[in-house]
Amino acid sequence: MVKNYPQVSLRLPPETRSKLTALSVVCGIPQWRIIVDALNKYVRDQSSEARQSIQQMANGKAGIYAGRLRERRRRSSATAGGPS
Repeated sequence: MVKNYPQVSLRLPPETRSKLTALSVVCGIPQWRIIVDALNKYVRDQSSEARQSIQQMANGKAGIYAGRLRERRRRSSATAGGPS
């Protein structure tokens, strides 16, 4: 049941919010379904490596990957600002 789904709050630009509302009305599709379908398409368009990471994070391993991403960013920042 949809009412049992966790709620999420988003800030959208006014024109994006208007498009979401119009798409929902014109197509007769709930806004949540439009967002779910768009997100699924966006994930499908990613590389297989990115899709695998996304799936693993979505399955509850986010802490492991968040730590790895932070470490990669830290290393990138250190090398970008370091001597040539």
